[in-house]
Amino acid sequence: MIRAMALELRLALATIVLAAPGCMPVCDEAGLSGVAEALQSHALEDQQRGLEALARVCPSLPTALHRSLTVDFSEAPLELKTQVMVSDRIDSAWNELLERTCPRGREPIHELFDVQVDAIERDRFVRARCELDRYGLLAPGDRFVSRDLLPMMLYEWLVSGRVEPDAAAGVVRPLLSAQATPAELETMCRQRELACADVFEHWRLHPPASTIDVPPQTGVELRIAPRQLWIDRSPMIPLIDGRPDPAVFSFHLSPPLVATLHGRAELEHMRLRVSPDDWNAKAIVLADRDTPFATLGDVMFNATKAGFTSFELVVHQGYRLRALTVRPEVTWLQHRVHPHALEREVVVRIHRDSAEASISHGASEPTVVALSKCNDTRCPGFAELRSLVSEIQRVMPHMQIAHIQVDGDAPLHNLVMVADVLRGDGCSLEAAMSGAGFEDCAMFDLRIDTWPPIHYAIGRTGSLTLSEATVRTQDAPGGPSKRALLAAYASARDGITRCLVEHPELLRRLDDEDVLTVSFARSSDEPKRSTARVDVQVDHDDWSQLHRCVLEPLKIDAKPEPMRPRDEDVQVELVIPVRFSPP
Repeated sequence: MIRAMALELRLALATIVLAAPGCMPVCDEAGLSGVAEALQSHALEDQQRGLEALARVCPSLPTALHRSLTVDFSEAPLELKTQVMVSDRIDSAWNELLERTCPRGREPIHELFDVQVDAIERDRFVRARCELDRYGLLAPGDRFVSRDLLPMMLYEWLVSGRVEPDAAAGVVRPLLSAQATPAELETMCRQRELACADVFEHWRLHPPASTIDVPPQTGVELRIAPRQLWIDRSPMIPLIDGRPDPAVFSFHLSPPLVATLHGRAELEHMRLRVSPDDWNAKAIVLADRDTPFATLGDVMFNATKAGFTSFELVVHQGYRLRALTVRPEVTWLQHRVHPHALEREVVVRIHRDSAEASISHGASEPTVVALSKCNDTRCPGFAELRSLVSEIQRVMPHMQIAHIQVDGDAPLHNLVMVADVLRGDGCSLEAAMSGAGFEDCAMFDLRIDTWPPIHYAIGRTGSLTLSEATVRTQDAPGGPSKRALLAAYASARDGITRCLVEHPELLRRLDDEDVLTVSFARSSDEPKRSTARVDVQVDHDDWSQLHRCVLEPLKIDAKPEPMRPRDEDVQVELVIPVRFSPP
């Protein structure tokens, strides 16, 4: 507080000297020392105070230059900064000063601030074309970005206005990117003013590359570096090569992590002034490209327990940060899921070295992609997946959802590469969301799960009880008799219970009060033999394991059938009440 008051006093008193008569520099140099001190703190408020004082101690400072500097060194969005820069180009004093600062840049002057061109090439071009090293403010190896041209214009104006070069340099150097703090570099990276390589080094992580063109948003940030998990830049869980100590997560859950995320979610509600029910609950995930998906999956699953329902994976496209939005499978978010076994869906399983894509209930074999030597989607291994995506666009043009299941040891960049191909090579989501339509886009709505899958109730513990069964006789003739079924169940009851308990992925997906229904139906290809299918009230992904747990102990001669039989084909049903009790 005392330091801030002293700084304010120096800045205020600095303007008094300007009343002195005679031939003077355009600025009061004593006042400039106070401006330099404010700018050197690199705190945003001090920088703004320093730039305000600059206009007072330099009364003839061009208005357009001062406006550009004030907006550029603020938290204003990139769109506003660009708008101010464009409006300043029509100011004659601003243009005259720009031409003095960059005398050889007259012809391509409109390109100097073009944010659409490659940043690294643009920065090299501006520094060389304008011969900015002549000012002596930068060493040959110092960082330079095109926004540094504004402070260089200020230096040109100061020294040409008889301000001592050392005093001018004291004001200008703190504004150059060569002296920027890590936080300032991160802001410049996010606002596309800086190639982000230096920022990646500061983050100690390297996001995966992607072809997506959607810029990132702001929100609660989950940062996963190889050695640390951070929540909004606060360290949370130490990691070793991207993985936490095994004791941190029990059944994918960490109560301290959920509690921390709950607190961040509440702060976000207040910041946005919305209720939890109206909140678009998206978390920003900034993770290293080699992060094992087991870590990413656990972190995202815990975030769903705090109310987050979608995730923005930060990726990069060249020097620009981009965002790939994914959503967890609905089984992460609610216990009871309506069966969708008859729907055709695109399902992709991603492994460490390969991926398999298929259409559920389709006749074709899965499309296999080798990923072990792929660094981006130009890899030849993606040719067959591209063909599958094109075929899906042709026969199912409205198919926009892909269900992706990722092995725990698969790195994040495998998921991002597959997502880029599924989206379609000609897809511009930024243009589509701006009204151009999604005709050129394939599957961009990604539903993510781990493999084996995570379920909403996976953290439950308790005991399982199978009650007395009943038999319902249906219309179709044949099938096992009521007596045979009840006798088989009496012998199999303990075995069924034991098998379910030994498979937590099944046990923890049962409702508290559930029903196992074993349906026997006529077989279309074996008339003398019945089919058998096991159902529960909650939808399951792994039908084969559920069948093994129930049908093998029953020892009834029937063919396991993954598809639900038609009602008219059902012969008889064995109904087994199930109770799941907490400890």
